[in-house]
Amino acid sequence: MIIETDQAPAAAARQYAAACQIAKSLQNDAPLPRSLATEAMTAAYGSSSADGTWTQRDSFVAIEVGTILALRSMMLPETPTGIVEKLEEFERRLPTQTVRSEEQISTQHFSTPLALAWLVSHLAAIGDDDIVLEPSAGVGMLATWADRAKAVCINEIDPVRAGLLRHLFPGISVTSFNAAQINQHVSVAPTVVIMNPPFARNAAGAVDPFAAHRHFAAALAALQT
Repeated sequence: MIIETDQAPAAAARQYAAACQIAKSLQNDAPLPRSLATEAMTAAYGSSSADGTWTQRDSFVAIEVGTILALRSMMLPETPTGIVEKLEEFERRLPTQTVRSEEQISTQHFSTPLALAWLVSHLAAIGDDDIVLEPSAGVGMLATWADRAKAVCINEIDPVRAGLLRHLFPGISVTSFNAAQINQHVSVAPTVVIMNPPFARNAAGAVDPFAAHRHFAAALAALQT
């Protein structure tokens, strides 16, 4: 569902409220029923998806945010292999994302698998002195694992997802620039960039086979030299 910019904060607040309820259900070891996410969204919006105030795609975003909240209290194994296995096991408990919206395809908002998101930050070897930038953050699955950094800067062009990021990371700077030009907007040059960029569309939603290249080039240009 495409949300007008002035309505984005309210939509983000409702999705975050639903995500908090979903996160509570993820504290146990049972699979998350699709119906529970629907109930959480209905409670947060005060109406069902049939009324047109939210979509099934919105509920999947709330599930992803709820997952991030649940991960923050999860005890992880000590070895990388153990962590990957635990995250993969956790992800199998989540409902399969069977719905793709036109907006999602246009903006290339596709979820990063949990284990892959952790591996990105692990392989980036983020340290206490690093300044980390996630230029196309979505709802912050990669940024979730950058908590060791001295500072984290998050950018997301979609206004609702940017609003969700502000709920998830209240002490972190969240901007909403076109990530393909992020090097023109960073106030503090990062030492590490973590990203899962759009690969097939530009910021206007048009097909662009060089979209990923533009995002990578801008990220490299933003890095400290």
